[in-house]
Amino acid sequence: MLSFDHDPYWEMIMHLTSVYPEEGCGFLAGIDGRITQGYPIENRLKSPTAFLMDPRQQVEALMAIEDAGQTLLAIYHSHPESDATLSSLDRRKITFPELDHVIVSLGQIINGVVVVGAVRGYRLTEDGAIVEVSIDTQ
Repeated sequence: MLSFDHDPYWEMIMHLTSVYPEEGCGFLAGIDGRITQGYPIENRLKSPTAFLMDPRQQVEALMAIEDAGQTLLAIYHSHPESDATLSSLDRRKITFPELDHVIVSLGQIINGVVVVGAVRGYRLTEDGAIVEVSIDTQ
Protein backbone atom coordinates (compact mmCIF):
# COMPACT_ATOMS: atom_id res chain seq x y z
CA MET A 1 0.00 0.00 0.00
CA LEU A 2 1.10 3.55 -0.72
CA SER A 3 0.17 5.76 2.23
CA PHE A 4 0.11 9.53 1.72
CA ASP A 5 -0.01 12.30 4.24
CA HIS A 6 -2.73 14.78 3.24
CA ASP A 7 -0.52 17.64 2.01
CA PRO A 8 1.82 15.75 -0.36
CA TYR A 9 -1.13 14.03 -2.01
CA TRP A 10 -2.89 17.31 -2.79
CA GLU A 11 0.37 19.05 -3.71
CA MET A 12 0.97 16.28 -6.29
CA ILE A 13 -2.55 16.78 -7.69
CA MET A 14 -2.06 20.57 -7.82
CA HIS A 15 1.29 20.18 -9.59
CA LEU A 16 -0.15 17.82 -12.21
CA THR A 17 -3.19 19.97 -12.93
CA SER A 18 -1.00 23.09 -13.16
CA VAL A 19 1.01 21.65 -16.07
CA TYR A 20 -2.02 20.24 -17.91
CA PRO A 21 -2.27 19.45 -20.82
CA GLU A 22 1.35 18.26 -20.55
CA GLU A 23 2.33 15.24 -18.48
CA GLY A 24 3.67 16.25 -15.09
CA CYS A 25 6.13 14.18 -13.09
CA GLY A 26 8.04 14.01 -9.84
CA PHE A 27 9.27 12.03 -6.86
CA LEU A 28 7.44 11.02 -3.68
CA ALA A 29 9.47 10.50 -0.52
CA GLY A 30 8.80 9.74 3.08
CA ILE A 31 9.65 8.14 6.36
CA ASP A 32 8.78 4.61 7.47
CA GLY A 33 7.03 3.91 4.16
CA ARG A 34 4.58 6.84 4.45
CA ILE A 35 4.73 9.59 1.79
CA THR A 36 5.41 12.86 3.57
CA GLN A 37 6.85 15.00 0.76
CA GLY A 38 6.49 15.43 -2.98
CA TYR A 39 9.19 16.75 -5.28
CA PRO A 40 7.79 18.10 -8.58
CA ILE A 41 10.26 17.79 -11.45
CA GLU A 42 10.04 19.49 -14.84
CA ASN A 43 9.04 17.36 -17.81
CA ARG A 44 11.71 18.24 -20.36
CA LEU A 45 9.58 16.85 -23.21
CA LYS A 46 6.65 19.23 -22.59
CA SER A 47 4.46 16.47 -24.03
CA PRO A 48 0.89 15.31 -23.31
CA THR A 49 1.91 11.68 -23.88
CA ALA A 50 5.42 11.24 -22.46
CA PHE A 51 7.78 12.63 -19.84
CA LEU A 52 11.51 12.96 -19.27
CA MET A 53 12.50 14.28 -15.86
CA ASP A 54 15.00 17.13 -15.78
CA PRO A 55 18.26 15.44 -14.66
CA ARG A 56 19.49 18.39 -12.60
CA GLN A 57 16.20 18.62 -10.73
CA GLN A 58 16.29 14.87 -10.10
CA VAL A 59 19.70 15.16 -8.43
CA GLU A 60 18.57 18.19 -6.41
CA ALA A 61 15.46 16.31 -5.25
CA LEU A 62 17.48 13.22 -4.31
CA MET A 63 19.89 15.36 -2.29
CA ALA A 64 16.97 17.11 -0.53
CA ILE A 65 15.41 13.73 0.24
CA GLU A 66 18.65 12.50 1.77
CA ASP A 67 19.18 15.73 3.71
CA ALA A 68 15.66 15.44 5.15
CA GLY A 69 16.29 11.88 6.31
CA GLN A 70 13.64 10.60 3.93
CA THR A 71 13.53 7.68 1.52
CA LEU A 72 12.53 7.87 -2.13
CA LEU A 73 9.35 5.77 -2.29
CA ALA A 74 7.69 6.42 -5.65
CA ILE A 75 7.68 8.24 -8.95
CA TYR A 76 4.53 9.99 -10.10
CA HIS A 77 3.28 11.27 -13.40
CA SER A 78 0.03 12.21 -15.09
CA HIS A 79 -1.83 10.93 -18.11
CA PRO A 80 -3.67 13.93 -19.56
CA GLU A 81 -5.06 11.93 -22.46
CA SER A 82 -5.54 8.42 -21.08
CA ASP A 83 -6.41 6.22 -18.11
CA ALA A 84 -4.29 5.88 -14.98
CA THR A 85 -2.66 2.67 -16.16
CA LEU A 86 0.96 1.95 -17.01
CA SER A 87 1.22 2.34 -20.76
CA SER A 88 3.55 0.21 -22.83
CA LEU A 89 5.87 3.24 -23.03
CA ASP A 90 5.75 3.62 -19.22
CA ARG A 91 6.66 -0.06 -18.79
CA ARG A 92 9.63 0.22 -21.18
CA LYS A 93 10.94 3.35 -19.46
CA ILE A 94 10.87 2.14 -15.84
CA THR A 95 14.26 3.22 -14.57
CA PHE A 96 13.63 2.64 -10.87
CA PRO A 97 12.01 -0.83 -10.74
CA GLU A 98 12.29 -0.93 -6.94
CA LEU A 99 9.99 2.09 -6.60
CA ASP A 100 6.24 2.32 -6.79
CA HIS A 101 4.74 4.31 -9.65
CA VAL A 102 1.73 6.58 -9.20
CA ILE A 103 -0.30 7.63 -12.24
CA VAL A 104 -2.99 10.30 -12.18
CA SER A 105 -5.44 10.50 -15.07
CA LEU A 106 -6.60 13.99 -15.97
CA GLY A 107 -9.59 14.81 -18.09
CA GLN A 108 -11.47 17.68 -19.52
CA ILE A 109 -11.62 21.19 -18.15
CA ILE A 110 -14.94 22.12 -16.55
CA ASN A 111 -15.50 25.73 -15.48
CA GLY A 112 -11.76 26.36 -15.72
CA VAL A 113 -10.84 23.40 -13.51
CA VAL A 114 -8.98 20.30 -14.71
CA VAL A 115 -10.97 17.21 -13.76
CA VAL A 116 -8.92 14.58 -11.92
CA GLY A 117 -9.83 11.00 -12.76
CA ALA A 118 -8.29 7.97 -11.13
CA VAL A 119 -5.13 7.89 -9.02
CA ARG A 120 -3.53 4.45 -9.16
CA GLY A 121 -0.29 2.89 -7.96
CA TYR A 122 1.82 0.14 -9.51
CA ARG A 123 4.80 -1.97 -8.53
CA LEU A 124 7.12 -4.09 -10.66
CA THR A 125 7.63 -7.52 -9.07
CA GLU A 126 10.90 -9.46 -9.09
CA ASP A 127 9.60 -11.67 -11.91
CA GLY A 128 8.80 -8.61 -14.05
CA ALA A 129 5.04 -8.55 -13.54
CA ILE A 130 3.21 -5.30 -12.84
CA VAL A 131 0.84 -5.35 -9.87
CA GLU A 132 -1.49 -2.63 -8.69
CA VAL A 133 -0.96 -1.28 -5.18
CA SER A 134 -3.67 0.43 -3.19
CA ILE A 135 -3.37 4.09 -2.26
CA ASP A 136 -4.30 5.47 1.15
CA THR A 137 -4.75 9.25 1.33
CA GLN A 138 -5.83 9.76 4.92
